[in-house]
Amino acid sequence: MLGTGLGVYIPVALYVAFLVGCLLSIAWRPTIGLYILILVMPQQRLRSYISDMPLGKHIILLLLLAILIGVLIRGQSVRPSKLNKILIVFVVFTFISLCWGALNPYLSSPTLERFYHWKDYMMLPGFFFAASASIRTRKDFTTALVLICLSVLLVGRSFALEIRQHDFSHFDENKRDSGPLGLGSNNTAAFEAQMSLFLLALVGSLKKRSIKLLLYGSLGLSVFCLLFAFSRGAYIGFLAGLIALALVKRPILVPIGLVLLLAWQTVLPVAVVERITMTEDEGGQLEESAASRVELWKDALDLIAANPLFGSGYDTYEYMGRIGSLRDTHNFYVKATVETGLIGLLIFLAILAKFFQMGWTLFRRTEDSMFSSLGLGMVLCTICLAIVNLFGDRWTYLEVNGLVWALFGLAAYAHYELDSVALAAAQKTSVPGILAAFAERTLSRV
Repeated sequence: MLGTGLGVYIPVALYVAFLVGCLLSIAWRPTIGLYILILVMPQQRLRSYISDMPLGKHIILLLLLAILIGVLIRGQSVRPSKLNKILIVFVVFTFISLCWGALNPYLSSPTLERFYHWKDYMMLPGFFFAASASIRTRKDFTTALVLICLSVLLVGRSFALEIRQHDFSHFDENKRDSGPLGLGSNNTAAFEAQMSLFLLALVGSLKKRSIKLLLYGSLGLSVFCLLFAFSRGAYIGFLAGLIALALVKRPILVPIGLVLLLAWQTVLPVAVVERITMTEDEGGQLEESAASRVELWKDALDLIAANPLFGSGYDTYEYMGRIGSLRDTHNFYVKATVETGLIGLLIFLAILAKFFQMGWTLFRRTEDSMFSSLGLGMVLCTICLAIVNLFGDRWTYLEVNGLVWALFGLAAYAHYELDSVALAAAQKTSVPGILAAFAERTLSRV
């Protein structure tokens, strides 16, 4: 590290910090663990430094458990939310689907490996419940929101440093980097598209100058990383979110969008333009990436027809060896239907619908700029999520969507606060409330 030779101690320092965070979450404040999770959730490469240490591979799970244990010790509970019931159904159904898949005779993987994948997947709703239960005050809420902006900034910084030596005068597949997420450039692009839209919605709601600088820095780096991650699906998801933002909140984006639409080949970097226009080759044939996806989707239709209701079982497609070495359907809707059937697909769509409803209701119901901006950000993230998953699995990864689930945990807190204020106001204007206030004033005079 900077030529000092201290770099070898970084993994040890990280490991100790994580363990101390777990202890503090249990013995002092559960939000400590949440804050740490927000910062390290997208940083897969950073976490890999401690993967060989005792329980190092499970540090995210340990932090989640520490938060939930700390919450239980203090008698706190998960905030009431429209998401809670559907998430319980989601967890139970995917576990049943995991067991169902163990009966599939065509798998090349032991059930234990699939169980580990299911466990990682379930940490996403776990992150929502942890955020919903541990955030108790407006200060907790604001701190978590600022740390999310910082986390996005750190991801963008790492990605920018990784690609800084590339020559982007022309597009080259070898110049696509995955950044700190370590999951490939398409997943990084999906993360940046979602977070850029959230940050755009948040602009103006944070007043402190230092925080606004953090917000604008995070936004600028996120858009930069989105462009040079070269994912056409993420571009479409980001564009859809921008259109929604222009329609409901910022009409000024409409003329800007029209200019970009007419002059995008001039405005955007050459490498980005080349990436967008390469869906077909010079002969009019689909390029290799697009052609392989069409082949995968045709094959998936045969699997869906064989078991349309329950599917082949959670996390089974990648072990079937259906199309050469390809292990994913490159469309999450197709993947969900293949593996969990129409029931699993409907549950996934129900979660997306609840995400949208939760964000939209928060956006519309309050004049509180921070709560309203959070709700709008959730709406834009959901729109982007719905689109990017048409082009691959951008749903099941902690690194891609962990912060999104945390934001919905914050939204649950915001709804709870607004409900509490509304309930208090209703009680004051009711007959018992008026009588109680009158009695209190009378007694104070005596």
